[in-house]
Order: sequence, then C-alpha cells, then structure tokens
Amino acid sequence: METLQPELVTNEIQTRDRSISHYLKFATLLDSKFRIPGTEVRFGIDALTGLVPGFGDLFGAMLSLYIVYGAAKLGIRTPTLLRMLFNIGGDFLIGIIPFIGDFFDIFRKANIENVRILREYDFSPRDVERSGQEIKLLAKRLVIFSGMFFLILGSAGIWGIFTLMNFVLSNEQ
Repeated sequence: METLQPELVTNEIQTRDRSISHYLKFATLLDSKFRIPGTEVRFGIDALTGLVPGFGDLFGAMLSLYIVYGAAKLGIRTPTLLRMLFNIGGDFLIGIIPFIGDFFDIFRKANIENVRILREYDFSPRDVERSGQEIKLLAKRLVIFSGMFFLILGSAGIWGIFTLMNFVLSNEQ
C-alpha cells in the first residue's frame, strides 16, 4: 500500500475546503440569502420557488441535489449521503403542502444543514484514497434516483391537486 505524501494531503484538504465553501454559498442562496425587513427571519430561493404549486418544490429539491452530488464527489460515504437526501426529501414532502409548506420552507434550512453535515464529516486518509470513478458512479446514481423519485412524487402531487380541483368544481354545479 502506498503512503500518502504530505503535500498531496494538504492539497486535497485545501481543495475540499474550497469546495465546501462553494457549497455553503450555494446553500445560503437557497436557504437564507434574503431577510424579511424589520425581522431576523431569512429565506432563500428555495422558499420563493416553493410558492409555485407542485413545480416550485420539485425545482427546489432538484437544486438541493447539487450539494449532495458535490458531497459524493468529495468522498462522503453512502449513509451520510442518504442522511442528506433524507433532509431534502423531508423538505420537499412538507413543502408541497399548501401554505404550511411555504411557511416551513422559511424556517427549515435543509441545504445549510447538509453543508453542516459535510463540514463535520470525518475525512480519513482512506476516504482520500478512494477511487474517483467509484465516487462519480455513486453520485450519478444518487442524482438519477433522487430526480426520478422527486419527479414521480411531484407528478403525483400535481395530479392530486388537479383531481381535487376537478372534484370541487364538478360539485359546485
């Protein structure tokens, strides 16, 4: 087994720190870029897109997957990636509930939580040596699976809304 060169490890750590900083900026844009005047309440693009029924929450969830994809590229292990996906899934599921979901989006910062998980992850030398191909394959699978999951769930939600609207409108006559 090959030993790690100190300069390679230092470069890897610096690259990882820059990546995490980038994902924090992206998470801030999604979760807390704007402030409601006169309050300390912050919200981001995720809360704004969530105002569009059905598609807004799906779009926000798809944007959130970028951070999970980045975490996979950095070598985060599968259980931690699943925890991050669970955060996004919970945000999406509650976000699709009219009014309650919009309110929830303002106070639940799933993307910032995922970056916190990424920051606190213990990168061991074994993780640094992991194959880049393995990480890319896992990341692609996670993004495809999550995208399909959110697309199906979003479609079911939209179908439910239209079915409910049709039911209400047909009973008014």
